[in-house]
Amino acid sequence: MVTSYIFKIGFMTFILNDESSGIGYSYPRIFVAFLDGSCLNLDLSIGAVFAMSSEDFHSWLDGTEIRLDTIEEVKEVFSNLSLSFENFEQVVDILAKSHRKEN
Repeated sequence: MVTSYIFKIGFMTFILNDESSGIGYSYPRIFVAFLDGSCLNLDLSIGAVFAMSSEDFHSWLDGTEIRLDTIEEVKEVFSNLSLSFENFEQVVDILAKSHRKEN
């Protein structure tokens, strides 16, 4: 089963992709798109970050994603998936600072 959530924080758009196996094991990934069109794949299962093309990012938007309009909604989804929103906030801060330096 695959469920995707889309939300924005600052100048970044995020897709939280929750892919689960038949036995219930979760393979969460967070895809990030920046205003300049660059994108990242934060693979939480293996703890790695990969560059991804804008085309790959947008390929996850097929009309079935769930839009999260408030931080409270994002926090609730993170909690439901047993993910740390506090750790994610730190990553968002690092991404924002490093991306601003590059542009």
